[in-house]
Amino acid sequence: MLKPRNKLRSALCILPLRRQTKDLFIATTVFLTILCGCASTQSPDEELARKVFDSIKNNDADAFSKLTITRADFELSRDKVSPMKAHLTYAGGTLRPEQRRAQILQFEKAQEKGNDAVIDFKHSEFVGIEDFGSSLEPLLGGGEIPVRPRKFKIRRDGKEVDSSQMEPLLLLTDWKGKPRCLGLIFRDAPQAQETETSD
Repeated sequence: MLKPRNKLRSALCILPLRRQTKDLFIATTVFLTILCGCASTQSPDEELARKVFDSIKNNDADAFSKLTITRADFELSRDKVSPMKAHLTYAGGTLRPEQRRAQILQFEKAQEKGNDAVIDFKHSEFVGIEDFGSSLEPLLGGGEIPVRPRKFKIRRDGKEVDSSQMEPLLLLTDWKGKPRCLGLIFRDAPQAQETETSD
């Protein structure tokens, strides 16, 4: 049997070991938490797609508009038109308002639920996006912008649904280093396209 002095000595020897074990446990927990967080982080395109999805689901047109960009904005940026003078140009005074109206019409159409070919946003959950490649779209005054068509992947009633043939298609591009929504693509809805003027 250990004497009181020996017991105290043994306890003092064990104490630092227990502290080291506790510190190691905390460090391991923090590392695994960070690792799991990094693994579940969405790509910038997916983050934007989720916000677009939620804005439609919640019928929030203002939130949707803040996530969009128009082709006219690229025209104005290319021509280095100042914001103060943008409304005096064709791109700023005519094209941009037209394209924004077209985007709102697309948003409103996404609220409708007429058939199984259109995503029922209100009763669906966002899962992710499907990559449909990329392409270049010409601008009215010259030049091109890269675009990325993406399909929403959804879940309904706790089960993932095959939405590969469902509308709308999400059209993404980059604006000042960040992804933005250029529009929603339906087969029979107005698109925010460039329009030529007739002489």
